[in-house]
Amino acid sequence: MPDQVHFEYMPAALLARLGEYSPDWRAGRDGLVGPGSTGVRLVAHGEGRYGHIDIGFVLNRDKANAPVLLDCVVVPPGDPVEAVGVAARIWAGSTLPPILELFARRGEYGAHVGLHDFGGLPGRHVIYGPVFGWGIGVGSTELMEWIAARPLLAEIGDLVAPAVQGPLDLVKVVVGGPAGAEVVEVRVGERAVPEAEHRLLSRGWPRPAGAFFSRSVMLVLDAGRQDG
Repeated sequence: MPDQVHFEYMPAALLARLGEYSPDWRAGRDGLVGPGSTGVRLVAHGEGRYGHIDIGFVLNRDKANAPVLLDCVVVPPGDPVEAVGVAARIWAGSTLPPILELFARRGEYGAHVGLHDFGGLPGRHVIYGPVFGWGIGVGSTELMEWIAARPLLAEIGDLVAPAVQGPLDLVKVVVGGPAGAEVVEVRVGERAVPEAEHRLLSRGWPRPAGAFFSRSVMLVLDAGRQDG
């Protein structure tokens, strides 16, 4: 589980990444303060041999009941500064872009899929973020190309849709690892969707030779409410 030192270093690591998009991000009393009413806050939990930190993007700091888009990221073992740097890079490379696209709406940070489009969900508008990969292993390029070539919700959307809650939700899909030690994770918010994980595990995606993983995040919102 992440210890206090990870929480001491993580804000700076996140600020470095967020600062690539806007100079208005700064440290605040209860987390990071961003442009307008946005913010970021951290929550810890233990899971397996790696530490995990929940990073929550706050859409409106001025409203207590405003949506907070939570996503769990791995904090790998090793030097804590390097570890939180990896975690911040993973989050900023996969989870942050579709959230930014919610505000920008120019197709700069993510791809928009309507409720009747291939890879969409009934009654929902979906913003696909970029496919992000990390790790090592021969075959990583092939895996990334397989993931990027298809909207993942076309594969598992019928299993994911019942787990979506509220006007805004995040869908995260992690796929990777070598044959015999594959890792497939599908979460809607903080809720695992094992049926979707089993279906993706049965698909013929290229298995890397080592510990390489792809990470895809989709922002799902009511089709009639695209105002964030």
